[in-house]
Amino acid sequence: MKSVIFNLFTASLVATLVLAGCVYPEQITAEDGQTAVSVNCSGLVSNWQSCYEKIGEFCGGYGYTVLRSSLDGNIIRGKESSERKILARCNR
Repeated sequence: MKSVIFNLFTASLVATLVLAGCVYPEQITAEDGQTAVSVNCSGLVSNWQSCYEKIGEFCGGYGYTVLRSSLDGNIIRGKESSERKILARCNR
């Protein structure tokens, strides 16, 4: 019985994480060798606004310039993708 409850809990936790996606800024080195911030807002519940908000929080009052982003709702092999990624540089 305990293992059934544990398995149900684990499955619901994994499902929640998959649906919510991950919205986290990561400082990286861009292709030009300069520092940039990468944000992954993929998931069924996340949206572009959550990406822009996280970049804004990361860069503070300096603002940022978007270097590259994936397209929302890309059609891949006939299926809609919810992948959203932004690469930006803080204006410092």
